[in-house]
Amino acid sequence: MTESRLPYPRVPEIRCDYYDWFIGLDVGKRLDPSAICVLGEGIWDYEAHKFLPPSDYNPDNRARLRLRNHSNYWSFRPPDSKLYVTKLERFPLHTPYPDVADRVVQLAYSVARYGNTAVVIDNTGVGEGVADMLRERDVWPVKVNITAGEGVGVTPEGIYTASKNHLITKLDMAYQQGRLSFNPELPMLSAFEEELESFEEVRAESTGRLSYKQTRSSKTGHADLVLAASLALFFRNWYYSNMDVLAWEYGRQRSSGDPEDMEIYMAQDNVTEYWG
Repeated sequence: MTESRLPYPRVPEIRCDYYDWFIGLDVGKRLDPSAICVLGEGIWDYEAHKFLPPSDYNPDNRARLRLRNHSNYWSFRPPDSKLYVTKLERFPLHTPYPDVADRVVQLAYSVARYGNTAVVIDNTGVGEGVADMLRERDVWPVKVNITAGEGVGVTPEGIYTASKNHLITKLDMAYQQGRLSFNPELPMLSAFEEELESFEEVRAESTGRLSYKQTRSSKTGHADLVLAASLALFFRNWYYSNMDVLAWEYGRQRSSGDPEDMEIYMAQDNVTEYWG
């Protein structure tokens, strides 16, 4: 689908450098369907004293609050921001990859009306070809190679690497901590929860290391919805890692009332100087 054939208008760029939405795409194989998860980064509203989804704000207010969330010591957002799962989709088995790419592009432009958007794709196997299809449609995805073993990283070519165990661990932690907010009427919510429950914690006797082993069934398959969500969450955590650390530290200092050198913190309120 070329740009001239897009059935939706190109949206103006929002004046804010932060991502508001993360679209995870798990590319299906011969026996597994493709799946999509749309994850929104919560915005801390200082008047309402709660997190709200990016779609609740117009572009100017969204950019203003996002910058304040991540730059001002006194009003830095609380740690563990709320994450909003607004869409879960599973494609029918054997859906042609161009159709998968078209749907991802349609979603990307749809949510881009409500904030800056990153598309995160499983780049292993056939995923690399689908990533090329997305680029042909003017959507440049974040590519993640899912690996065995442990740990995360990024290659010199800018491709991220993450173990499946890491992806599932972080998603399960966010789910158990209540950080993921779901619309209870989300059509695939029960399927997502069944997939997540199909993973069993296994602790190695020799190292004590915790890992996850999936018990596959005809209902859960290879947990495509969970993998799509974990990809979106992985890049969200990577992208916001520095802000998450500062949120915890600033929150601790504010709650303790520790009268440290406030001139340092006030200097950090200069967004260009501090983040540039």
